Amino acid sequence: MPAMTMDRTVYGSRGKLTILLLVSLLFVAVGVLMAARPGQSMSDLLIAWGVLSFFGLGALVFAYQLLRPSRLDLTATGFTYTGLFGKNFTVVWADVDAFHIWQNPVAAQRLVAWSYVPGRAPRGAAISRSLGAEGSIPGVWTMSTEDLVTLLQDRLEASRQ
Repeated sequence: MPAMTMDRTVYGSRGKLTILLLVSLLFVAVGVLMAARPGQSMSDLLIAWGVLSFFGLGALVFAYQLLRPSRLDLTATGFTYTGLFGKNFTVVWADVDAFHIWQNPVAAQRLVAWSYVPGRAPRGAAISRSLGAEGSIPGVWTMSTEDLVTLLQDRLEASRQ
């Protein structure tokens, strides 16, 4: 399967990031309106500033990611994830046992996750394993989570041939 060994890059979805940015900006506007309302209690003002702070930070992060979307570089030897502020990590195919979809128990979020081959997991993977995934790839991608898992699993299987 020569197509499987060719390098490929998957990018973060600018369309999905734009939607997240717009939703965050909408909540920032709500926070501004809440903070500007006259005669409110201190607790209402604290809530308004909390909304402003949380969604304002989210808007900044999404705006940055629009300029520099996450990327996933697939090569014959493994994959490299590059995300927010250039943070990256590389995983070699030989260390991966299988890919799967992981449902984050805290957020309504489905991530690409994997389990390591026994004895190949990095330090700290046991904690992650107890949560359901030894490793995961964050981000919003130009393809569905299911399609990305299929692509990575196909690459993994091709690397073993």
